[in-house]
Amino acid sequence: MSRTNKNTTDNAPKERRASNNALECINVNKKFAFNKALKDVSLTVKKGHIAGLFGPEGAGKTTLAKIICNLCPKTSGKVLVNGGALDLKDISYLPEYPFVNSKQRVGDLVEMYRSFYDDFNVNRAVSSFKRIEVSLNDKFCYLSRSSIQMVETVLVMCRKTKLYVLDEPIAAVEPKSRDFIIKTIISNCDNGSGVLITSAIASQLEKILDEVHIIHKGEIKLSATPDELMNDYGKTVSGFYREAFRC
Repeated sequence: MSRTNKNTTDNAPKERRASNNALECINVNKKFAFNKALKDVSLTVKKGHIAGLFGPEGAGKTTLAKIICNLCPKTSGKVLVNGGALDLKDISYLPEYPFVNSKQRVGDLVEMYRSFYDDFNVNRAVSSFKRIEVSLNDKFCYLSRSSIQMVETVLVMCRKTKLYVLDEPIAAVEPKSRDFIIKTIISNCDNGSGVLITSAIASQLEKILDEVHIIHKGEIKLSATPDELMNDYGKTVSGFYREAFRC
């Protein structure tokens, strides 16, 4: 892992233009061998907004998240963060699966974040750990899956960046932990930042969303606000999602 202030990519214009969007994906395509995982995906996340990217397993959610964070090369298209070049110091990423080493202590990961990211708020992170009764001396091998997910979410959200990309943050956690994760997302997002949450679970997140994107088989099928879904279709986010993907 290298310091984020050295990480910029060459696949977007170097100039930064004024924009109301924290994230813009423009005609993003990704092809794996003979499979086209993403097909002309275009979406935006406005500054100060929390957006949900919903779709069933294999829809392309994680692939898009990794492309946004420059962890997977795209075949074509553009990704702009804060109106310009994809600068990784402007992105805080929570992967779908735990990224901790089971032999590490929580404090080891806190120190790593403090060393790598100048925008990391150590005091806020430690205060959050106290609320879930996690000590800096706790080893990850002794923590539950839900506790690990909460710790990782705190670390990611205690950075002050332009964009937070959270891949399936509530998929494998108990209801109480889901509530903590959702509150952590809300409390750490300010008006200058955007949040993109990928999930196959719409019902737990719909109350905090400003924008909704539905993806299926690598294509964006709908982009709307929760109010637009209710006005146009008479359905909540979860209701629309269930109807779209019911067996």
